[in-house]
Amino acid sequence: MHYPEEYLPVPYFKIDNNLNIISYSLEALKHFNLESKKFTSLIDEGSIDKLYNNLFSTKNNQKIELNFRTKYEEIALFETHISTDHEDHCHLVLMPIGNSIHILEERLSALQKRLLSTDFELFEKKEELVKAMKRLNELSGPFIPISEELAFVPIFGNVTAEKMKVINANTIKHVYEGDFHTVLFDFTAVGNFKSSGILLLGELFQMLNLMGNKKIKLIGLKPSHCFQLNDHLIDWPVVFESTLKQVIKTVQQKKQIQKRLT
Repeated sequence: MHYPEEYLPVPYFKIDNNLNIISYSLEALKHFNLESKKFTSLIDEGSIDKLYNNLFSTKNNQKIELNFRTKYEEIALFETHISTDHEDHCHLVLMPIGNSIHILEERLSALQKRLLSTDFELFEKKEELVKAMKRLNELSGPFIPISEELAFVPIFGNVTAEKMKVINANTIKHVYEGDFHTVLFDFTAVGNFKSSGILLLGELFQMLNLMGNKKIKLIGLKPSHCFQLNDHLIDWPVVFESTLKQVIKTVQQKKQIQKRLT
């Protein structure tokens, strides 16, 4: 039974070897402006060479993807099935896949937006974490003025490079802005000393020593600490004391002696 070409449920074209349109389906009329009888008028310029390379090249059925100019002057991608009959007429059945691509593009766009949003959220979380870590390191070695001349820096947790970078900057800033003669470092709450942290701790002591007549005193060092610090203790311009109470007592005694002399 012969099925009328015009009633095919997909865009269909029958063309001759000069690319003139001989017949077409009603579905093709819905998609394309067929005032011109040249099939090439429907093809986007970028797909013309592809059409010529595949059209009439074989009598076997083949399938290619071509961009077509639709009735609404939009470029749409169609999966084009080509076959040739004994009269050298080409029969082309077009399966629109533009909608599928559009859906994929929308999904890809939505995914990209989610990824960008996630990246931004991760960036914000990272910024918050960096600030939190900096604040934690500041609290792990706070600079506490006990008097106009004496400052107290208790250090908590492991002595690491990241922690000492923050403590060094904070300590030097306060010593520079104040008039402290003695800076007391308390290691009672320290766990372990990392090698990179020891180097920065030594740099802090050297910097304070170069900033004028500053006395650097250490308390709270345990035998395990001394083993980890090894020879560094000999090179550091520091004085060892037993307790904070003893240091405060010594400072007060010196102040009383100075008052008597004046």
